[in-house]
Amino acid sequence: MTLSQHLWFRVLSYIGIFFLSWSVEFLYMLGLGNRIVNNLGLFIFGAFIPFLVSLTLTFKFMRKGHLVGSIALNVINLFFGIALYAFIALVLIGANST
Repeated sequence: MTLSQHLWFRVLSYIGIFFLSWSVEFLYMLGLGNRIVNNLGLFIFGAFIPFLVSLTLTFKFMRKGHLVGSIALNVINLFFGIALYAFIALVLIGANST
């Protein structure tokens, strides 16, 4: 039995991929700073960075047949990204309305 077939290894890998994808997201936000607010394309692309990172990192598990965990991780990252940017959009709308 290889290491990637153990459940505990896959769970730890999914948790690591989740935190890695969101650390890439926050570094992206810090690196571009004020440009995200001024450019709608960067703003929208930023919502999908965790999804894209986790999708590319879970291809190995998808090829091995572990689709449920891989798809669940990608969907969670996608919804967290959309929720984060909806919150940021609401804050920006509130800041611009005063």
